[in-house]
Formats: sequence, C-alpha cells, structure tokens
Amino acid sequence: MKDKPTFSQWFESNFSSPKAVLVEYLPEIQDAAASIGASLPSDFISRLQISNHNKNFQYLPTVKGIKDSKQSAYARLGKTILGSETVSVPIIVFTSFKVKNGDATFSPSSYLIRDFLAKRKVFKYNDKKIDQKYSDKILELEIEAEKNAKANDLLKEKASTAVAQLCAAQLRDGFIQTVSNPESYFNVANLPVNNRTEFICARSVRDMLYYQSKGQWLETYSASPRDLIIPMYDIRDGSLQNIQKITIHRHGNKLQSKKRFLPGGRLVNQCNFISEVFNPECFIVTEGYKTGRVIDCSEVGTTVPAFSANNVPNIVRELRRMFPDSLIFTATDFDLDGRIYQNKAKEESNSIPIPAPTLFDGADWADLAEAIGIKLTVEKFKLTVEKLKEIVLIKEAG
Repeated sequence: MKDKPTFSQWFESNFSSPKAVLVEYLPEIQDAAASIGASLPSDFISRLQISNHNKNFQYLPTVKGIKDSKQSAYARLGKTILGSETVSVPIIVFTSFKVKNGDATFSPSSYLIRDFLAKRKVFKYNDKKIDQKYSDKILELEIEAEKNAKANDLLKEKASTAVAQLCAAQLRDGFIQTVSNPESYFNVANLPVNNRTEFICARSVRDMLYYQSKGQWLETYSASPRDLIIPMYDIRDGSLQNIQKITIHRHGNKLQSKKRFLPGGRLVNQCNFISEVFNPECFIVTEGYKTGRVIDCSEVGTTVPAFSANNVPNIVRELRRMFPDSLIFTATDFDLDGRIYQNKAKEESNSIPIPAPTLFDGADWADLAEAIGIKLTVEKFKLTVEKLKEIVLIKEAG
C-alpha cells in the first residue's frame, strides 16, 4: 500500500513556486483586496515581487477601476506549519489610506491545510502555465463581477421604483396636510407660507423598501405623523423619486430637526423648484431646502434646492444643458464641502458662487435669517447677487 504524502510532499507536488500558490487562491486574494476598497489589476501576480526583506509596493486600482496611489500591496515569504512540518508560503499585505481600517493581510495557510486534509487535488502546473491560469481566474472573476453588477442594478431599480410609489402614496389626498405655520418647522420668523413644495405627514404609509446596508427588503414608513415632507423630483424628467422627511423636536426655545431620505431612493439629480413664478433667466441652486426657502423670499430668480452639497454640480449641469444662456448662482454652506462642490459647479457649468454667511463653520443663509431676521437677510442677499451680476457684465463687456 502506497504511503500517504506528508503535508510538505503534498505541497511540493502541487505548487512549483510561491506565485503558483497565489494563483490557486486568487478569489480569496481578490476578497482581501476588496476589503480595503481595492481590486487586482490583470497583471497583479506577474508584477508581484516576493521578497524576505524588501517591500516592493504595487499600487492598486479602486474597486471601481480608478487608479489610486493611496492603495497598494506588497508580498513577502512566511511559513505554514502543520505538526512538525513547515513550508514557505507567500503572504500579501494590502494597505489603503482611504478607508478606516486600511490594512488587510492574505495568507494561504488555512486554505492549504484545509485542502491537504481534504486531499483536494489542486490544479497542477508549472511556472510557464501560471500566466494562463491566472488569466483564466481573472476572467472568471470579471464575469462573476459583471453578473453581480447587473443584479445590483436590478435591485437598485426595483428599490427606486418602490420609493417613488411610496412617495406618490404619501402625497395623495388624506395623507398630508398643508403647513400653515412654517416658522414652527424652520425657526425663521415671518417666513411666508408655501403650499406647493412642503407638507405635513398626517397619516403614515408603509411599503417594502430595499436597504442596501442590510442587503434585504424591509417594511418601511415613508414618514411619521407631524413630519415635514419635501418632495424630490428628478430634474431630467420631473418624476417624483424621493422625499426628504424632517422630524422636528423642541427643547425649550431651541428647535432641532433630523433630516432623512427614504432608503433605496434616488438622490443624484433630485431637486425641487420652490419659486411660485418660474424665471428661466436666473436660477439659484441651494445646498439645502431651508436655505432655499429663505433665499426665495428675495425673488431674484428661480430657487432650486439640491438637498446636498455633492448634488449641486449635478443640478447646475442639467440646468445649464436646458437653459444655456441663463445666469445660474449657487448658494452652499460655509464649510469645506460647500466650497468644493460650489467650485466644481463653477468649473463644469460656469455657475456663479454666492459667498455663504460666515457666522460659524457650516453656516448658511437660513442661519443668518435666524440671527438677524428674514428682512435684513433678504436685503443682504439681493445686494450680494447684484454685485455678482455687475462683475459678470463687466467681464462680458470687456
């Protein structure tokens, strides 16, 4: 009877080199890279230098395929021990400066011991066949990733459809009420009533929505009674896609609000048109809805809240496409995100940034209205816009 091979004999008979080990467990290496937000380029193993001492870094693309010098990997030789036997194995260390836990280590030890004990026959090949084997594995992973992407796209589409239906149900007669006293929700005295774009939830509506963070469909309420509801429409086709629900809490004289969107609903390219009179010659895209409500009192143009700083360039881009000759202003918060996306909109779509009030970090025009009143705020805003218009006219003239 033939003796069973020892662990080291099994290892040596199946793997001609350290890189052959890596090719065999390529899907597991892919998972380790993905844990730091990176992916493996098609020449990853062929370029990988395995060393006992030197760390020869290889930069990795993100999972979206974008090259990024902040994500890298290097390989070194380590050991796998089973009983009294030791074999040398390659270990890959992944590092990223873009994720919170930006380190991941791949070691084949547990996989090797598992396969040896199960007497698994791994693909036997020499170094000359590694490139082909690696290419085959990469192709398998890419096909699987494409399938997963299509499945995810389908789930996103189903989820956004469910959200849109839930929003439409919430806005039907009997489920909402008009806001007769907006000051109680926005804490801005003398804010005019607007029955076109904001409502109070009078009766909650439920449906099944897909939670991407949980990876499952769960029953969800669109809003709870007394929540403020702001419809969000796709600027490209005007379809209702989401709502912003604002829950108000009062602590003494202090008003606190919590803003949320429906999970699974679209956010990119979603906006609202606050102004009662549509002026196609001048638009003011605001970061938040409350800021838009205050600014709209100035009546200097059509006010369009984008609901977030990173959505401002998207809304400006679409407005520029539809109204190429219009003046488009942007009003974001006094913080880093506000400045970044305001400048992005300016560079991409030739919009005009309106400086935010500097009361404190993160302040906006609504905060100024709370501090000095809506009348003085509107006057200050009008003056600011007029000065910016004069600058534009001077540049165009000369």
